[in-house]
Amino acid sequence: MTVHEEGFRITLDAAGDVQFMRPDGRPFPAAPPPPLWTGAALAPVTERLEQEGVEIDSRAAPPGWRGERVDIGWAVGLLWRPSSEGSVADAQR
Repeated sequence: MTVHEEGFRITLDAAGDVQFMRPDGRPFPAAPPPPLWTGAALAPVTERLEQEGVEIDSRAAPPGWRGERVDIGWAVGLLWRPSSEGSVADAQR
């Protein structure tokens, strides 16, 4: 399976495990395990917010989106940057 036009791939190994491959065929290294945390899930964040005097409530970050349709062409055009001129030609095929 090709991921994007840049040549990244997702493959399954013999055991059926997913591997993420770079365009040159090398696999991405496995992600490190998350750090061990045994406290309340947001305790560090809550502590920092309290130290900074930040209060979070239902009006803290209202979204600007009002339910209109997403312009996919605009979003992709804004976010996707080809790595070379060849990639643009390949993507247009």
